[in-house]
Amino acid sequence: GSILSYLKTLRLACDPTLEVFPTCEASYLEDWERSNVRLPSDLKNFYMVTNGIRIKWFVQSVLLKNGEDSIKPITSSEDDPEESAHMNIVNTGGEELAGEICISSVQNLKRIDLVKDEQKHSNISSFQLGEGACGSPPAFIIEEIPNHGMVALVYGSSRIVGKKDIFSMNEHKDQTLPPNDDQMLRPTVSFRDNNCQWHPLTTDFTSYFRLALVHLGILGWQYAFTENGMDAQCEQMMRIFAPERLVVDMANSVVKPY
Repeated sequence: GSILSYLKTLRLACDPTLEVFPTCEASYLEDWERSNVRLPSDLKNFYMVTNGIRIKWFVQSVLLKNGEDSIKPITSSEDDPEESAHMNIVNTGGEELAGEICISSVQNLKRIDLVKDEQKHSNISSFQLGEGACGSPPAFIIEEIPNHGMVALVYGSSRIVGKKDIFSMNEHKDQTLPPNDDQMLRPTVSFRDNNCQWHPLTTDFTSYFRLALVHLGILGWQYAFTENGMDAQCEQMMRIFAPERLVVDMANSVVKPY
Protein backbone atom coordinates (compact mmCIF):
# COMPACT_ATOMS: atom_id res chain seq x y z
CA GLY A 1 0.00 0.00 0.00
CA SER A 2 0.92 3.68 0.07
CA ILE A 3 2.48 3.38 3.53
CA LEU A 4 4.99 0.83 2.20
CA SER A 5 5.73 3.01 -0.83
CA TYR A 6 6.44 5.95 1.47
CA LEU A 7 8.66 3.94 3.80
CA LYS A 8 10.70 2.70 0.85
CA THR A 9 11.63 6.31 0.02
CA LEU A 10 13.30 6.74 3.42
CA ARG A 11 16.91 5.63 3.46
CA LEU A 12 16.97 4.64 7.14
CA ALA A 13 13.65 2.79 6.99
CA CYS A 14 14.15 -0.81 5.95
CA ASP A 15 12.40 -4.13 5.47
CA PRO A 16 8.80 -2.82 5.36
CA THR A 17 6.35 -5.71 5.11
CA LEU A 18 2.60 -6.04 4.78
CA GLU A 19 0.76 -9.22 5.68
CA VAL A 20 -2.92 -9.69 4.92
CA PHE A 21 -4.87 -12.82 5.68
CA PRO A 22 -7.78 -14.79 4.22
CA THR A 23 -11.17 -13.21 4.72
CA CYS A 24 -13.33 -14.19 7.66
CA GLU A 25 -16.56 -15.89 6.64
CA ALA A 26 -19.77 -14.09 7.57
CA SER A 27 -21.07 -17.28 9.21
CA TYR A 28 -18.06 -17.36 11.55
CA LEU A 29 -18.59 -13.71 12.49
CA GLU A 30 -22.21 -14.48 13.31
CA ASP A 31 -21.20 -17.42 15.48
CA TRP A 32 -18.59 -15.28 17.26
CA GLU A 33 -21.13 -12.55 17.96
CA ARG A 34 -23.64 -15.03 19.37
CA SER A 35 -21.01 -16.22 21.84
CA ASN A 36 -19.62 -12.79 22.67
CA VAL A 37 -20.99 -9.39 21.65
CA ARG A 38 -21.94 -7.62 18.44
CA LEU A 39 -18.95 -6.17 16.61
CA PRO A 40 -19.16 -2.68 15.09
CA SER A 41 -20.01 -2.78 11.40
CA ASP A 42 -16.79 -1.17 10.19
CA LEU A 43 -14.69 -3.79 11.98
CA LYS A 44 -16.83 -6.60 10.57
CA ASN A 45 -16.35 -5.16 7.09
CA PHE A 46 -12.60 -5.07 7.74
CA TYR A 47 -12.58 -8.74 8.75
CA MET A 48 -14.52 -9.67 5.63
CA VAL A 49 -11.65 -8.20 3.59
CA THR A 50 -8.76 -9.51 5.69
CA ASN A 51 -8.91 -11.42 8.97
CA GLY A 52 -6.29 -9.26 10.63
CA ILE A 53 -3.34 -7.34 9.25
CA ARG A 54 0.32 -6.84 10.10
CA ILE A 55 2.47 -3.97 8.89
CA LYS A 56 6.02 -3.89 10.18
CA TRP A 57 9.15 -1.91 9.41
CA PHE A 58 12.59 -1.36 10.85
CA VAL A 59 15.08 1.49 11.09
CA GLN A 60 18.80 1.21 10.54
CA SER A 61 20.97 1.92 13.55
CA VAL A 62 23.38 4.80 12.97
CA LEU A 63 25.95 6.66 15.02
CA LEU A 64 27.38 10.13 14.75
CA LYS A 65 31.15 10.13 14.38
CA ASN A 66 31.44 11.93 17.71
CA GLY A 67 29.99 8.83 19.36
CA GLU A 68 26.52 10.11 20.19
CA ASP A 69 23.55 7.91 19.33
CA SER A 70 21.39 9.53 16.69
CA ILE A 71 19.01 8.92 13.83
CA LYS A 72 19.01 11.37 10.95
CA PRO A 73 16.29 11.92 8.33
CA ILE A 74 17.42 10.87 4.86
CA THR A 75 14.68 10.87 2.26
CA SER A 76 16.66 9.63 -0.71
CA SER A 77 16.29 5.95 -1.53
CA GLU A 78 19.85 5.84 -2.91
CA ASP A 79 23.11 6.26 -1.03
CA ASP A 80 24.68 9.71 -1.21
CA PRO A 81 28.26 9.53 0.17
CA GLU A 82 28.70 13.31 0.09
CA GLU A 83 25.48 13.87 2.01
CA SER A 84 26.39 11.15 4.50
CA ALA A 85 29.83 12.66 5.03
CA HIS A 86 28.30 16.10 5.54
CA MET A 87 25.92 14.69 8.15
CA ASN A 88 28.67 12.64 9.86
CA ILE A 89 26.59 9.44 9.83
CA VAL A 90 28.08 6.01 10.35
CA ASN A 91 25.78 3.09 9.59
CA THR A 92 26.39 0.36 12.16
CA GLY A 93 24.60 -2.28 10.11
CA GLY A 94 22.07 -3.01 12.85
CA GLU A 95 18.30 -2.73 12.68
CA GLU A 96 15.62 -1.95 15.25
CA LEU A 97 11.86 -2.38 15.07
CA ALA A 98 10.48 1.09 14.40
CA GLY A 99 6.82 0.62 13.64
CA GLU A 100 4.15 -2.05 13.67
CA ILE A 101 0.41 -2.18 13.09
CA CYS A 102 -0.96 -5.58 14.03
CA ILE A 103 -4.74 -5.89 14.11
CA SER A 104 -5.82 -9.17 15.67
CA SER A 105 -7.86 -11.75 13.81
CA VAL A 106 -11.38 -12.51 15.02
CA GLN A 107 -10.20 -15.82 16.45
CA ASN A 108 -7.50 -14.08 18.49
CA LEU A 109 -9.60 -11.29 19.99
CA LYS A 110 -8.83 -11.51 23.71
CA ARG A 111 -11.53 -10.49 26.17
CA ILE A 112 -10.82 -8.33 29.22
CA ASP A 113 -13.28 -8.07 32.09
CA LEU A 114 -13.04 -4.38 32.98
CA VAL A 115 -14.55 -4.77 36.44
CA LYS A 116 -11.96 -7.38 37.37
CA ASP A 117 -9.29 -5.27 35.72
CA GLU A 118 -10.36 -2.29 37.82
CA GLN A 119 -10.28 -4.36 41.00
CA LYS A 120 -6.86 -5.73 40.12
CA HIS A 121 -5.27 -2.39 39.29
CA SER A 122 -7.62 -0.11 41.28
CA ASN A 123 -7.74 2.27 38.36
CA ILE A 124 -10.01 2.64 35.36
CA SER A 125 -9.29 6.15 34.16
CA SER A 126 -10.35 8.64 31.53
CA PHE A 127 -13.85 7.26 31.00
CA GLN A 128 -16.80 6.05 33.02
CA LEU A 129 -17.94 2.47 32.81
CA GLY A 130 -21.54 1.60 32.14
CA GLU A 131 -23.17 -1.66 33.10
CA GLY A 132 -23.26 -4.42 30.52
CA ALA A 133 -25.85 -7.13 30.12
CA CYS A 134 -24.14 -9.16 32.83
CA GLY A 135 -23.07 -6.17 34.94
CA SER A 136 -19.50 -6.44 33.67
CA PRO A 137 -18.45 -4.27 30.70
CA PRO A 138 -16.36 -6.34 28.30
CA ALA A 139 -13.42 -5.23 26.21
CA PHE A 140 -11.65 -7.04 23.40
CA ILE A 141 -7.99 -6.46 22.56
CA ILE A 142 -7.57 -5.60 18.91
CA GLU A 143 -3.88 -4.69 19.05
CA GLU A 144 -1.01 -5.31 21.44
CA ILE A 145 1.94 -2.92 21.21
CA PRO A 146 5.24 -4.48 22.34
CA ASN A 147 6.47 -2.83 25.57
CA HIS A 148 3.91 -0.04 25.28
CA GLY A 149 0.41 -1.33 26.04
CA MET A 150 -2.70 -2.48 24.24
CA VAL A 151 -5.67 -1.16 22.28
CA ALA A 152 -9.15 -2.54 22.83
CA LEU A 153 -12.78 -2.21 21.87
CA VAL A 154 -14.42 -1.12 25.11
CA TYR A 155 -18.13 -1.80 25.46
CA GLY A 156 -20.49 -0.24 27.97
CA SER A 157 -18.59 3.02 28.30
CA SER A 158 -21.00 5.89 28.94
CA ARG A 159 -18.53 8.36 27.53
CA ILE A 160 -17.28 7.98 23.98
CA VAL A 161 -14.34 10.38 23.97
CA GLY A 162 -13.08 13.40 25.82
CA LYS A 163 -13.53 16.98 24.71
CA LYS A 164 -11.63 16.35 21.48
CA ASP A 165 -12.18 13.86 18.75
CA ILE A 166 -8.52 13.03 18.23
CA PHE A 167 -8.96 12.04 14.61
CA SER A 168 -10.70 15.16 13.36
CA MET A 169 -9.06 17.32 16.04
CA ASN A 170 -12.24 19.38 16.26
CA GLU A 171 -13.49 20.74 19.54
CA HIS A 172 -16.96 19.49 20.43
CA LYS A 173 -19.16 18.79 23.37
CA ASP A 174 -18.82 15.48 25.17
CA GLN A 175 -20.84 12.86 23.37
CA THR A 176 -22.88 10.51 25.48
CA LEU A 177 -24.61 7.40 24.27
CA PRO A 178 -28.34 7.10 24.88
CA PRO A 179 -29.17 4.93 27.93
CA ASN A 180 -30.43 1.92 26.02
CA ASP A 181 -29.20 -1.33 24.51
CA ASP A 182 -27.41 0.59 21.75
CA GLN A 183 -24.83 1.55 24.35
CA MET A 184 -23.49 -1.99 24.37
CA LEU A 185 -23.35 -2.10 20.57
CA ARG A 186 -21.17 0.97 20.08
CA PRO A 187 -17.79 0.45 21.71
CA THR A 188 -15.03 3.01 21.93
CA VAL A 189 -11.49 2.25 20.85
CA SER A 190 -9.32 2.83 23.91
CA PHE A 191 -5.65 2.53 24.80
CA ARG A 192 -4.32 0.96 28.00
CA ASP A 193 -0.81 2.15 28.78
CA ASN A 194 1.89 0.40 30.74
CA ASN A 195 0.54 1.90 33.97
CA CYS A 196 -2.83 0.24 33.32
CA GLN A 197 -4.42 3.62 32.66
CA TRP A 198 -7.17 3.62 30.03
CA HIS A 199 -7.44 6.42 27.47
CA PRO A 200 -10.30 6.76 24.94
CA LEU A 201 -8.95 7.23 21.42
CA THR A 202 -11.69 7.11 18.79
CA THR A 203 -15.38 6.38 18.42
CA ASP A 204 -14.90 3.73 15.76
CA PHE A 205 -12.37 1.23 14.42
CA THR A 206 -11.88 2.91 11.04
CA SER A 207 -10.74 6.17 12.66
CA TYR A 208 -8.29 4.26 14.85
CA PHE A 209 -6.86 2.38 11.87
CA ARG A 210 -6.40 5.64 9.97
CA LEU A 211 -4.61 7.13 12.96
CA ALA A 212 -2.29 4.13 13.10
CA LEU A 213 -1.48 4.58 9.40
CA VAL A 214 -0.75 8.31 9.56
CA HIS A 215 1.54 7.61 12.53
CA LEU A 216 3.24 4.86 10.47
CA GLY A 217 2.64 2.50 13.38
CA ILE A 218 5.64 4.06 15.16
CA LEU A 219 5.89 2.25 18.48
CA GLY A 220 4.21 4.22 21.24
CA TRP A 221 2.37 6.76 19.07
CA GLN A 222 -0.79 6.21 21.13
CA TYR A 223 0.85 8.08 24.02
CA ALA A 224 0.43 11.30 22.03
CA PHE A 225 -3.17 11.21 23.26
CA THR A 226 -2.39 10.66 26.93
CA GLU A 227 -1.47 13.09 29.69
CA ASN A 228 2.10 11.75 29.76
CA GLY A 229 2.72 12.14 26.04
CA MET A 230 5.17 10.28 23.82
CA ASP A 231 8.57 9.33 25.16
CA ALA A 232 11.70 10.90 23.68
CA GLN A 233 12.45 8.02 21.33
CA CYS A 234 8.94 7.94 19.89
CA GLU A 235 8.91 11.70 19.45
CA GLN A 236 12.26 11.55 17.67
CA MET A 237 10.99 8.88 15.30
CA MET A 238 7.89 10.96 14.61
CA ARG A 239 10.03 14.03 13.96
CA ILE A 240 12.06 12.11 11.38
CA PHE A 241 9.47 9.99 9.62
CA ALA A 242 6.12 11.74 10.22
CA PRO A 243 6.91 15.39 11.01
CA GLU A 244 3.62 16.78 9.70
CA ARG A 245 1.66 14.46 11.94
CA LEU A 246 3.84 15.36 14.92
CA VAL A 247 2.96 19.03 14.41
CA VAL A 248 -0.73 18.13 14.65
CA ASP A 249 -0.15 15.96 17.72
CA MET A 250 1.85 18.65 19.50
CA ALA A 251 -0.72 21.34 18.67
CA ASN A 252 -3.48 19.23 20.19
CA SER A 253 -1.46 17.77 23.04
CA VAL A 254 -3.29 16.81 26.22
CA VAL A 255 -0.03 16.49 28.18
CA LYS A 256 -0.32 18.05 31.61
CA PRO A 257 2.26 20.77 32.40
CA TYR A 258 4.48 20.03 35.36
